[in-house]
Amino acid sequence: MGIMKLQQEIGVPIQLGSILHIDNQAAFTQIKGEDTSGRSKHIDVRYKFAKHLKKKKMLKVQYCESKSIRADILTKTLPAPRLSQLRGLVMITG
Repeated sequence: MGIMKLQQEIGVPIQLGSILHIDNQAAFTQIKGEDTSGRSKHIDVRYKFAKHLKKKKMLKVQYCESKSIRADILTKTLPAPRLSQLRGLVMITG
């Protein structure tokens, strides 16, 4: 969201409705605004910002299967075949 403020300051048109691809069903449900269990109250605060952005139509939340998440290459330890597959998707060659 800081990028949006920067775009405003330098006069670049802002594209609203960034898409958040998420592979966690519980997080997806919370951001959509559905009821959560009592056991997740301690993390509700973390989702309020995303809910706020969704309500203002600045964020769209879309569920994706884990195998479709390209960011895994930067956030998880992966087996060699999966690493090669993701490297091809994000165009890292070498």
